[in-house]
Amino acid sequence: NGDGNDEILWKIFIGAREFENDPNPITVTVTDTLSDNQMFPTYAGKELKDLFLIEANKNKGYIIVPDSVELNGNTFTLTFTVPGGYWAGVKQWSSADVYIYYHTMLRPEAIKDAMDAAPDGADEITLDYDNTATVSWNGDEYTLPTSTGSQAFSTTMLDKTSSIVTAVSEIEYSIVINENRVPLNGGQPLVLTDTLGEGKEGFLYRDDSVRLIDMDTAKVLSAGSTVTENSYTI
Repeated sequence: NGDGNDEILWKIFIGAREFENDPNPITVTVTDTLSDNQMFPTYAGKELKDLFLIEANKNKGYIIVPDSVELNGNTFTLTFTVPGGYWAGVKQWSSADVYIYYHTMLRPEAIKDAMDAAPDGADEITLDYDNTATVSWNGDEYTLPTSTGSQAFSTTMLDKTSSIVTAVSEIEYSIVINENRVPLNGGQPLVLTDTLGEGKEGFLYRDDSVRLIDMDTAKVLSAGSTVTENSYTI
């Protein structure tokens, strides 16, 4: 099943009784088709198979490392081996429940397409997604019911808040741009123009106070700025 606001958590359960206390190692194959609007998140230094957690329930923390994960379009094939006999710290010849966990996320391009197609004035859009998996071992194959879900996204591309820094008698503004991470401006630089109060006697803009931060990496970005009578442009 899937849930969550940003990443979608999926879980596949295989009951111990399905393995029938087989004393021999069992190769399990999961073939899973995701809706076209999903993708796997990426993390520095991690391969696709590192994104899967396979755990034996009877002994929390007993992890089965995937043998392989292959991705073809929006379908992946996961293969792993369940040890036979005395495994997962339980009684001899006793099997254990297996849980498979992994995350996906909705493609930024799919979010942008939905935003572009939304009626004028719409405050949010909703994207539906689904997941159909087949699990097989020892010549048996089981197709699980299709799991579905949806996520709502605000169509607002900018969110501006302010707070008063009393220690220095200043107002600090924070502007979040493109929180949904949709493709913008063909990868070209963006221009932000912000209009303050009437005249500089109302607000004094500190050009040394501007900081641009990447939400995903927390990296400080470089930017230039220009100032007119009551506005600044980054």
